[in-house]
Amino acid sequence: MIVFVWGFGRIGLGPLVEYAPRPTMIPPYLFPTALPTYSADSNLIHSDSSSKSSLSHSDQKDSSSHKLVGLYAGLHHFVARSSHGLLWSWGAPRGCLSCLGLGDSIRSTSRSSSGSVSIIGQTYPAQIALPAEALDVSCGVDHTFVLASSFI
Repeated sequence: MIVFVWGFGRIGLGPLVEYAPRPTMIPPYLFPTALPTYSADSNLIHSDSSSKSSLSHSDQKDSSSHKLVGLYAGLHHFVARSSHGLLWSWGAPRGCLSCLGLGDSIRSTSRSSSGSVSIIGQTYPAQIALPAEALDVSCGVDHTFVLASSFI
């Protein structure tokens, strides 16, 4: 499974890319345990009526049992979910990065020519340390909810 993004903002292509006018692939190595292979016949990108975007597979099987199965969007952040319940997040939420689930110490910064530093967001997908298997995700304006199953 591969992920394409386009538009404006922190869309997962790094700190130097703020605009992608055409579909641009997020490098698969940023999802190392969820994107081992890609089969063009097994992918479908769709949006449901709740405006939550997601990736789905057809009935075809690939060589891996560990796949990217969901993409969810908040106002300024994104979360990806694997078939084994792993999560990655990225984006530039308003005011703070806490809705990314990466902890308060995670900060991507930018230094201007005048020397000022500003928080610009998580510019690449980063894996979330969730102590459970994520079953479903919902992203709001400045928050993320996860329905999960305990590992125990």
